[in-house]
Amino acid sequence: MLFVALNTYLVMGKSINKYKHLAGLDKNTKLLLQTGVLKERPPGIPFPVCGEKNNSKRNLRKQKAGTVDYTEEILNKANVNDVVFQKTDVKQHFLNAINKKNCNEISMPSSETSTIMLKVERNRNKRLTNDDVKSEEDFLLPMGKDTNRFDCSSQLSNANRSGSGEAQLSVNSKARKQQRKLNLKTRLCSKLQGSYFRWINEMLYTSSSEEAAKLFSEDPHSFARYHEGYELQVAKWPVNPLDMLVNWFQKKPKSWTVSDMGCGNAKLQSLIKQKVYSFDFVALNPNVIACDMSHVPLSDENVDVCIFSLSLMGSNIADYILESNRILRINGILIIIEILSRFQSLRKFRKAVENFGFEFKQQEDQRKQGLQILKLQNVKIELAVVQQTVYKAPGQANGKIIEATSAAAWQDGAQALSNNNGHSFAKTLEHVVGNDNNVKFLAYNNAPPGVPSIKTKSNSKGVIILATNADSAAWIVHTVPGFPTAKTAYSWPVAENARGHLLICLTISETQINAIAASLLLVQPIIHYNDIPKTETAALPYFNKLAEGKIPTLPPFTSRLTIRTQDGASPVTVHIYSKSESSKYEIYKKVIVRVLKKTIKVWSKRDNRLKGDCRGSQRHIRLIKSPAVVVDHNTNLEADITNWAVSDPGNIFCHIDKPYLLKNQQWHCCTIYKAPGQANGKIIEATAAAAWQNGAQPLSNNAQHSFATALQHVVADNNNVKFLAYNNAPPGVPSIKTKSNSKGVIILATNADSAAWIVHTVPGFPAAKTGYSWPVAENARGHLLICLTISESQINAIAASLLLVQPIIHYNDIPKTETAALPYFNKLAEGKIPTLPPFTSRLTIRTQSVATPVTVHIYSKSESSKYEIYKKVIVRVLKKTIKVWSKRDKILKGDCRGLQRHIRLIKSPAVVVDHNTNLEADITNWAVSDPGNIFCHIDKPYLATAAGAWQNGAQALSSDNGHSFAKTLEHVVGNNNNVKFLAYNNAPPGVPSIKTKSNSKGVIILATNADSAAWIVHTVPGFPTAKTAYSWPVAENARGHLLICLTISETQINAIAASLLLVQPIIHYNDIPKTETAALPYFNKLAEGKIPTLPPFTSRLTIRTQSVATPVTVHIYSKSESSKYEIYKKVIARVLKKTIKVWSKRDKILKGDCRGLQRHIRLIKSPAVVVDHNTNLEADITNWAVSDPGNIFCHIDKPYLKNQAKEPAMAVCIENNDIFARFDAIAAQNKFVHLLRKDAKIF
Repeated sequence: MLFVALNTYLVMGKSINKYKHLAGLDKNTKLLLQTGVLKERPPGIPFPVCGEKNNSKRNLRKQKAGTVDYTEEILNKANVNDVVFQKTDVKQHFLNAINKKNCNEISMPSSETSTIMLKVERNRNKRLTNDDVKSEEDFLLPMGKDTNRFDCSSQLSNANRSGSGEAQLSVNSKARKQQRKLNLKTRLCSKLQGSYFRWINEMLYTSSSEEAAKLFSEDPHSFARYHEGYELQVAKWPVNPLDMLVNWFQKKPKSWTVSDMGCGNAKLQSLIKQKVYSFDFVALNPNVIACDMSHVPLSDENVDVCIFSLSLMGSNIADYILESNRILRINGILIIIEILSRFQSLRKFRKAVENFGFEFKQQEDQRKQGLQILKLQNVKIELAVVQQTVYKAPGQANGKIIEATSAAAWQDGAQALSNNNGHSFAKTLEHVVGNDNNVKFLAYNNAPPGVPSIKTKSNSKGVIILATNADSAAWIVHTVPGFPTAKTAYSWPVAENARGHLLICLTISETQINAIAASLLLVQPIIHYNDIPKTETAALPYFNKLAEGKIPTLPPFTSRLTIRTQDGASPVTVHIYSKSESSKYEIYKKVIVRVLKKTIKVWSKRDNRLKGDCRGSQRHIRLIKSPAVVVDHNTNLEADITNWAVSDPGNIFCHIDKPYLLKNQQWHCCTIYKAPGQANGKIIEATAAAAWQNGAQPLSNNAQHSFATALQHVVADNNNVKFLAYNNAPPGVPSIKTKSNSKGVIILATNADSAAWIVHTVPGFPAAKTGYSWPVAENARGHLLICLTISESQINAIAASLLLVQPIIHYNDIPKTETAALPYFNKLAEGKIPTLPPFTSRLTIRTQSVATPVTVHIYSKSESSKYEIYKKVIVRVLKKTIKVWSKRDKILKGDCRGLQRHIRLIKSPAVVVDHNTNLEADITNWAVSDPGNIFCHIDKPYLATAAGAWQNGAQALSSDNGHSFAKTLEHVVGNNNNVKFLAYNNAPPGVPSIKTKSNSKGVIILATNADSAAWIVHTVPGFPTAKTAYSWPVAENARGHLLICLTISETQINAIAASLLLVQPIIHYNDIPKTETAALPYFNKLAEGKIPTLPPFTSRLTIRTQSVATPVTVHIYSKSESSKYEIYKKVIARVLKKTIKVWSKRDKILKGDCRGLQRHIRLIKSPAVVVDHNTNLEADITNWAVSDPGNIFCHIDKPYLKNQAKEPAMAVCIENNDIFARFDAIAAQNKFVHLLRKDAKIF
């Protein structure tokens, strides 16, 4: 009979997409273990074992019940002479000895008498000893009554003073005859070794790989004992998995590379002809690489087959599957051999593994003596294919189309886009405009159908479609406003024929939707339809955030590209070999030649130290002489900066990024001092610090300067090198204000315990992931640069110090897995310091075509990002020149700065085959790389400011119909039972010459049937009159005014009221019922006229507007009349910690104030201009300020006069980039104006 003899043999194939976005997700959900798909090892015998007939379930239960508790402590033999051994006590002694890995310490002499005497001698070392023992047959025979009849009355005899004693164990004659035939010592040792083996086995299934690796590293002998037990069991199996693997590999290509995960003694490596990497926790022989199998020392896409043969053990097997995906090549094969009893559902397990980037193809059942074998052959998973791209030029009803099956040239569209029948895009949208229970979708558009004049900063338009009955989805990206209308018959907006449009359709798998959503989150699209059920998106957290309107605060993502040509007929394999900065290897000899195992011929600059190398059989380095000829073009090494090599023999061409120089072996830690006016510096190297040496090259030289070498993985990409960069003057961020003056870079290698800390004095240097560029302007000043090579454990101490100086971190891609044990670094990296720069997102998906998969990169930036997406995102990521077709303004021009990273603007008009287009009518924005094969669609035009400009007011402020503020106040001057308000004004309507120290004017409005409210702040006396027809005071046209409207939630009203209490406004109308404000104590005090008489005398509160897409933070600062603070200097400048530029009437006492570091008050000169409207301080009664630097605009209710220090005052400060930009641009010319001028400009 076989115990647990059903094994499973799975072969799964790696998909094209490596599912990098699932790494964090699957660790949380535990798709394999915590969902119950894959169970832990069941109790009992861990592997198929041939037993005897009495190995019944009953005996198995007895075996479990009789298992020794190996956690008990053995009795202290130092203090006891006579001990009566119970059955468990005897086993406990042996188990403790086994745990000490020394069975020779246990001796069991036989006796010829009818009673077996167990003599236990305690020697001076307190160890149990014995001699003359016999053996046993079965290694894991269950301990039942028939095989173990120990008499409970057995006891040890009295021990003498020397420490010796005897114990008698009475057994019947039948048992005595059986025991004589056995070697007792081996039998008992084997039983206890089996118990120890089962304990280790259980530990491996219930512990993480990190815990198991730690255990075996502390006690390698336990690992050896475990595999001894494993080998004994394998010998009894009807089928050995190793034999199955050997037979399988005999029919496979010899060129394949194999990774054997959990290899034991690496037998597979010696039995097959393929190259095998053998990994396990402990190296039992030199062929085994000792490591944690969730982090094996192989580069990405390195092997063709990855095997887990009865080794998919541990609580973090999801990490094992992810690691196998990482090291497998595209279409590589994952083989899993496992006990069938571990699977609660084999189908669910296969489905879970598919979520990690694999796909099941076929199943084959073979039963051999109770052994079931399941084979799953790999199939390439298809992830996204550009199905079609349509370009419709202006004035054309038909478009030009490129289809996935024929992309060599543009084709004529078969039908007009307005034609529902026969046009490809109409067919694609048939389930969007029609009904299908199996097709659901989410549609977004910055101009939703049927919603006129919506305001948004997003410009994205598209549809995400998925099938609920299959793993099939599509992503449509286009430029057409108000199209398509969900669940409404297909209707192309004919008016759009006058403009050029672009429509792209990508067929994808559902798992790719999450990556798309993660990017869309940052651009905050307006979603106008979504019927995708949550059951379909349970494993797509970013999509759920997108659908629910949650605004992201994500750190930047990076993506790795698959280097393989996309020709379905003849794909070309590209090998990438790289070395980290901590490596001492010279890349030509120690890397390229070693990997290729061939001679190479090298064309490269060389020094006087590295020569041609003929050592090693057929692994030479031969240097190509200079000059040379390329067909009819001459070249020489003095002018040629290329570095390349060809194999001899073979068909391999290599491009190398470094010349053949000795110093490229490594970079040394050093100190550089660059004196003012010098391009070169003086250097002290670690290897020669006796005196300053002359720098070999200027600091601006990328190729041969030591610091350029040290920063090579900071300014370029290396998957094994990550870093954090900080600088008080971050690159590309002008005039940032900070108290920190620290500059430096922390670098670490992810594949070794190696790190570096660079400390320097250069502002704006280095720019992360952007080619090395020394700021030449800094040559005029002196600078110091220090590099320290450290271990990773030292980073925490550095971070603890940096936390105190609050550096500005402008880049960090160090994964948390590397810094889990570095709490101070995590605080530093997580922004528990002031002001992190804006984040960007970079994600990658692949099309689903089997023959010609297309890689699609998605780059997005949030609204807080100061980056211009063309130059600072697209060009920076692509590292190439781009040619741009887009509307442009007079500010952004073509940009030729940066080596081979230019922006070239395509001239208008242009021709698409025989269709004309021009930028006046064409609203598409796209770019192509030069050189390269990349086409980009961008949802914003090439403008310096894509949103937030001043607009002309549609009507005069005196006009009731058509003016935005008249619309806002319609329920204040009219009647609506669901809208209530409180109005305050220091000059209430109809009340002449009232005396008050307050100067505040505004209205608080709320809806009684929804959580919706508004706060209007303005400067107009006697306006508005409650419940009286709208009437703008025409006399106020002679003066300048400011009107601000903020949409808020009702809960924000309390904070507003708390600030207003201090300025003691005159409330002239209030009909808000107390039932609406029961939870707003400060509002109730305000409404009841309760004036505060206790400190605090100043108030600082913050609210946020209610916009889902772009909520705005509003700070409210107020002071009571008892406060002697002057609100501009003592409140606003102090709280903002910034200089402010002030537009306000002023007296002859208060002046501009330049005292205090970076907290000045600068007075804007009068007159000023708002676009084409003039204003001056004599007629303008508004008071406002903007921060310098920053993004804050403030409205103050008191002018910049000395006497306001003794009066109540309030400032409303709005934190918004666009509002700030409008004012700051004017203030830069010493001119400024209000936010909303009567019958003038509306923001």
